[in-house]
Amino acid sequence: MRDDPWLAERLGRPAITVEAQDDPDVSAAAFLQTRVPTSDVARVGALERAGWSVIDVTVTLAREPGFEPRAGVWSVDTAAAGDRDGLLAIAQDDYDVSRFHLDPQIPGAVARRIKHDWLAACLDGKRGDRVLVAAGDDGPAGFLAVLRTPATQVIDLIAVRAAARGTGAGRALVAHLLAESGETVEVGTQIANVGALRFYETLGFTARDTRYVLHRHG
Repeated sequence: MRDDPWLAERLGRPAITVEAQDDPDVSAAAFLQTRVPTSDVARVGALERAGWSVIDVTVTLAREPGFEPRAGVWSVDTAAAGDRDGLLAIAQDDYDVSRFHLDPQIPGAVARRIKHDWLAACLDGKRGDRVLVAAGDDGPAGFLAVLRTPATQVIDLIAVRAAARGTGAGRALVAHLLAESGETVEVGTQIANVGALRFYETLGFTARDTRYVLHRHG
């Protein structure tokens, strides 16, 4: 088991990640979280008998680098200091499908704060590699936070403000990353977010892994 002090601070109670080898019947006055391969039905059953609930299924997709961006209305660049407030507003207000938003025992205000603070950490250089912003005449339309690993570049967080959805802002962000990347690009999304799955498929991503996401509120 691993403590998650960052998440605990935002939830206002201890947060613990339970690993595959841990007893599912954990006795703790805390928020518990775990991920289980979708092939491990026995583990999921043991967790459910111990009071855990399936919140969603994480789908990890990937594709090789290289892409020819289309000309469009959105320019993409590294986020600047002047973009900060607009991007944080998108992170806070324009997410509606995440494991925190989907968990009925996590208040909406808390779920919004988690996304706001997550992006703030990326902008402050405390998490990840960099943040890309898609901007037009009326300011930022969306962002993409990049987390680099030795062999991949991971889309750690991505969002487009509601009014700009369907205009190509999200595509411009991902296409920019694919065009400049020399490594495999990977992204995780929720199976409940069918729109995101279709979006990544149109850009050539394919599913690589699926895992149940389970929570328990002790």
